[in-house]
Amino acid sequence: MPYIRATAEVNPSRRRGTDEVPFGPDDPTPSPGSPSRTAETKDERFAARAAWLLRVWFLDAATRMNPNLDYGQGVPGRSTGRAEGIIATRRLVAIVEAARSLEASPSWTVADSRGFRAWCAAYAEWLKTSLNGRAEAEAENNHGDVVRRAVDGAPPLYGRAGRGKSAR
Repeated sequence: MPYIRATAEVNPSRRRGTDEVPFGPDDPTPSPGSPSRTAETKDERFAARAAWLLRVWFLDAATRMNPNLDYGQGVPGRSTGRAEGIIATRRLVAIVEAARSLEASPSWTVADSRGFRAWCAAYAEWLKTSLNGRAEAEAENNHGDVVRRAVDGAPPLYGRAGRGKSAR
């Protein structure tokens, strides 16, 4: 069945088979395995769990998310991926910031840090160079803000100045 776009109407199957829910709700309360909980409690169990989650999502070749959204917010029969899908990763900047709190943890190795930085660099590069990333960076709303925050927010983790303005 073809999808028909209608303002303020949502396809009921839009979240089926996506990563949007695993990235978490809009509730900012940290979960027990979150890096921010580690910083609050200084409990290494939280750091170990957070490091494991970061490895699953960003480092392990069998399970990691690709550092692009080529298929983000695809619409069957219309598009394999759209620029608007980038907003689903709006929480990535917070994940990058939280990962910084693991740098002192024995659960987060130098190799983990190096791999995560490489993933962030590849994602930021995709945002700056892909058609979808460039199109979304031009948006004058929250969608454009997400791209600019990601390009500005990720580079400090791997030692570069933010280049959000160049994403436009």
